[in-house]
Amino acid sequence: METYHQYQRPHPFTILLADDDEDDILLTQDAMAEAGIEHALDVVKDGEALLSLLQERKGREPLPNIILLDLNMPILDGKEVLAELKADEKLKAIPVIILSTSNTVKDIDECYALGAASFITKPKSFNDLISIMQLVNSYWYQCVNLPSSQVYGTR
Repeated sequence: METYHQYQRPHPFTILLADDDEDDILLTQDAMAEAGIEHALDVVKDGEALLSLLQERKGREPLPNIILLDLNMPILDGKEVLAELKADEKLKAIPVIILSTSNTVKDIDECYALGAASFITKPKSFNDLISIMQLVNSYWYQCVNLPSSQVYGTR
């Protein structure tokens, strides 16, 4: 059995943001910059674009290390995207963090049942968004051991 003697952080670390609201995209980008997060950030504006991008990259290009996924998007909503991601053997290991304006128990429970790694309700203030981005970075980049590239069949 292979063990990690010293875990190597993925480099470069890539975040994929799926959100159809241009203001929310800009706020997230600005909050990441204010938090000192310099990871690559790819942005798509709907669920279909997210799945298309991942299908193009699957098996030949590095996949994102984490996905920040909005629920209310056109074409395919976040729950539909999450279900498709978790049904795909080469994509299901990518941690998906729901980042939504919703805070309903129904949405939260459904997302976890579909395989979300986390559910974060978008905060009302920009300073709170900066804090959330710092926490996301601390947890997903500095704290946890993400799966090796062998899980995805790439890299």
